[in-house]
Amino acid sequence: PESQRTQTLGEQFDPDLVLQRQGNPEKGNAIFFGEGGTQCKSCHRIRGAGGDFGPDLSSIGTKYTRRQLLDTIANPSLRVEPPFVTQVITTHRGQVYSGLLVGEDNEQILLKVYRADQVEIVPFRLDQLEERVSQPTSLMPERLLRDMTPQQAADLVDFLASLRQPNADLETRTD
Repeated sequence: PESQRTQTLGEQFDPDLVLQRQGNPEKGNAIFFGEGGTQCKSCHRIRGAGGDFGPDLSSIGTKYTRRQLLDTIANPSLRVEPPFVTQVITTHRGQVYSGLLVGEDNEQILLKVYRADQVEIVPFRLDQLEERVSQPTSLMPERLLRDMTPQQAADLVDFLASLRQPNADLETRTD
């Protein structure tokens, strides 16, 4: 019956459903580094653990409040820092790549792409390019919190808020 189903946040939710709860950073750590679910660890790194595609979050708690962290997760395209602006490259052969610009000179550009669960740096000679467009949307997927309960989201937010320095007291576990 619906009354016995786990109540998740769904597509649109009131942020206060999450922010009024006290989160458990240890449980948030498990959500961040867990298998399935949000897959945060695939792109983000904390104190050397996790992926190397998106921003390093080792001290994200010094940059954003709990509300801002929740807002950033729920609406990843609202604020995209310049190094993480999505670049879409189309080659003369019609191949299309999306990724992050990591280097550029008068002859080539280097694009960091994520494919097949791997981060690759792909070089493109400028004479190979048909088009290069910066996108206003983040590569971070939308609706990551949709299937979480308000408490799970609070746990994740409080874990991120606890990340105040690279050697924070909370041990990052990846198991």
